[in-house]
Amino acid sequence: MASPEFPYRQPFDFARVYATSGGAGRPIHTPQRLIEVRQQYSSLRLNGSAHLPDLYGIKTSFTLVSYVRRAILTLEQNGTTAELELRSGDLLQINAHTGMDLACQDPVAMPEGRADLPHFRPLQFRAMKEMQRSCPFFLDIHWGSAVQTIPLDNAQKFMRPLLKSWTNKWEGSAVRVDLLQTLRQNAHSMKPVTRVICFDLGPLFPGPTYERGFIQHLAAMDVARTLAQIQGNIVTLFVQDVRYTPACKTLLTDLEPLISFANSTVAQGFDLVNKHSFIIHLNSKAVILEPAIQIARPAGPAGIWFFLELRTLKRSGMESGKRDLCLCGTSEGQRWRASTGKSVQW
Repeated sequence: MASPEFPYRQPFDFARVYATSGGAGRPIHTPQRLIEVRQQYSSLRLNGSAHLPDLYGIKTSFTLVSYVRRAILTLEQNGTTAELELRSGDLLQINAHTGMDLACQDPVAMPEGRADLPHFRPLQFRAMKEMQRSCPFFLDIHWGSAVQTIPLDNAQKFMRPLLKSWTNKWEGSAVRVDLLQTLRQNAHSMKPVTRVICFDLGPLFPGPTYERGFIQHLAAMDVARTLAQIQGNIVTLFVQDVRYTPACKTLLTDLEPLISFANSTVAQGFDLVNKHSFIIHLNSKAVILEPAIQIARPAGPAGIWFFLELRTLKRSGMESGKRDLCLCGTSEGQRWRASTGKSVQW
């Protein structure tokens, strides 16, 4: 049996990345860099032009020209250009690279085309990514869909019976019991929490993953209420997801009137993170957790809830995985971590 072939990988150049931030261990994602990219984002939306420098001072110039029902975004860097078309449903937004992304020297992977987006230009989008590959925070596009969204009234009528069923399912689940037990055991060990900040919990529409999205919102509400009850603080719940529609926001507000929606296009959730914040990001993506933790330096956030993907290799060569419910936090300079040690399924 022939050995599998792996593509040649360039070495990661962490030394060059760290040199720009004053050495290893120093934050790359700083509030100042986030402010700078937001200023350029605002300039692009208001004035049609922006100039974004990367870690090494190389600038990418942006121009945005709006037409009826579409817009053209053009990027230029050292004589190289990229031109992308945006239509209704496509959103310009601020995104982040991890330290590993910034240190990677391999070419940016070619994005896949989408049949529902005939205006999508993979080569041009790849060029856009390549020009900004050394930017800790960069300008990105959330691609929408040609499919029309469900009208608000119809969405509410269709979703409410499902939401009631999913709520009953969550309230009777073993995962909820484990979560609340872990919180009660550790709430006094963490710093006082005044904000629960959630990233990418998912939209609320029928499909194979949307039940999980709604249940994840229920779990976040449980976290905020439990911490408020045990610690005796007023805890505000913030959620951020670029996929929210007006129907999502209406349904979630009906369920939790005090919920607040952070503006995902300007990465507002990062602004909210401080030493009294509890972060929930259940996809365990470093692209969210790394900037959030660095921006909350030096103390770091009070706590984080995430799912740890534990994978083992079977004899068949196939991967087997489970999602372990993990919480961690800090208090008086001490770090702690709690885990149920169980496989979690929504």
